[in-house]
Amino acid sequence: MNAQLGWMFNVRVKRLFIDPASKSRVWKLVNRNVREVKKDETFGCMHCGKAVRLYQGAKAEWHALHKSVQDAATCPGAGKVPVVVRPLKPVKIK
Repeated sequence: MNAQLGWMFNVRVKRLFIDPASKSRVWKLVNRNVREVKKDETFGCMHCGKAVRLYQGAKAEWHALHKSVQDAATCPGAGKVPVVVRPLKPVKIK
């Protein structure tokens, strides 16, 4: 079995925005990459909204996994193969 099968690279984060019309504070759920999420923010799976654990470190690529095995089994996005997007290497022009 592939160890990276359940990895997610995007999570749903609860962020505070200011509504320009009423100048009031509004909480919205937005999808963000794992690299943009801070540990003290409220976040969850972007597919089902359940709790996830963030893995942010140098040993493995930054990713998120469901905390519960049952949540991972019932998540509609859990069976998808992860797509790793890496930045392009700079091309030297002579």
